[in-house]
Amino acid sequence: MANGSTPQINRSGETPGPKRLFHSVRDIALIKDKTIDPGYGVLLAGTVMGVNTVGSNLVPYVPIALAAYGKFPLAPSLADMSSTADTISVPLDTIKRFTVGAKLILVRNNSGTMAYSDGGAIISAVKTTDYSALITFTDALSTDANFTVANFASCFVESDASSPYSTAVYILDKDTDTGKGEDAKGANVSVLISNAILYTTSLVNADAAALTDMGAVTDGQHTILK
Repeated sequence: MANGSTPQINRSGETPGPKRLFHSVRDIALIKDKTIDPGYGVLLAGTVMGVNTVGSNLVPYVPIALAAYGKFPLAPSLADMSSTADTISVPLDTIKRFTVGAKLILVRNNSGTMAYSDGGAIISAVKTTDYSALITFTDALSTDANFTVANFASCFVESDASSPYSTAVYILDKDTDTGKGEDAKGANVSVLISNAILYTTSLVNADAAALTDMGAVTDGQHTILK
């Protein structure tokens, strides 16, 4: 022991527990079992989810505000992309998100101007170094040289066929681990659909567009799913 062998009690700093998601009774909510694609690590209860347009597995919803800054659940580009690139280098931790055949969406923020590019189907996702992977996609950029690291160039899996290519459908009912890296397996989860009153501050990745997608309304500190 660092403080010697004499009997003693050492208390570490106390932190708040997980946020409460439900204000209403969980048992009356409409909840369904679903599967999440691998590679997103730990997702907290309250995370807003979309549906991969290829297959029926879930992927995290991508708010427009997050897309502007290259944050989770986006996979950031590790290098500047050429104006006609059909590949993007991403962190190896995210490789399992990008299954062959899924639709890849590229996004960047050039001095406050958002731009999306539909990359089409993913052709391959291969490890290139101990920290990076290379994703090859069908539809190359169309002479756009602004997909750079400085402009937060990133990518994500499509959950809506039209721009901004992400639609909110469900809310995670509990914390879950989808794994990271080459061995990520995804997760079987329960998701909330309707008939619940939630604490707004417990929602993750929720924005006005997501609430509209799900038919939800905000009332004070609560979000109501009808």
